[in-house]
Amino acid sequence: MSNKIPGRHVNPTLDTSSKIRSAIIKTMVKAKRSGIWKRLGRVDRAILTLSTNLQIKFKSINLLRSILKVMKHIAQLTSFERRNYSIGVGLAQKLVKYAVNVGYIGALNWIKDDIYAIWWGIFLNPSTYTR
Repeated sequence: MSNKIPGRHVNPTLDTSSKIRSAIIKTMVKAKRSGIWKRLGRVDRAILTLSTNLQIKFKSINLLRSILKVMKHIAQLTSFERRNYSIGVGLAQKLVKYAVNVGYIGALNWIKDDIYAIWWGIFLNPSTYTR
């Protein structure tokens, strides 16, 4: 008997390549929507763009490592903590400034606390706690 699955005549290499390509496209869309795409280096953008536009098989381990490195960098920049930190850091600085002006000098330590800024980012972004 044959080990083939009936109705399925897809080369496993092509199937894997299409899965990798679709993951790259999803990452590119996420980076473009969040504005991170413009902050990436030219080489990183070129690697992702060419790997989606060219019909290649992902056999080179160096190419895969490069792609994964860029995708990991994008994932870190679009993480939950990073987004909420960027939202909350401005308000945290204003609140520390106000507390110092009122006379509470200990508030200067608050600005060094990243969790404090992330908390304000979550508190000010209703979409994070209304899901």
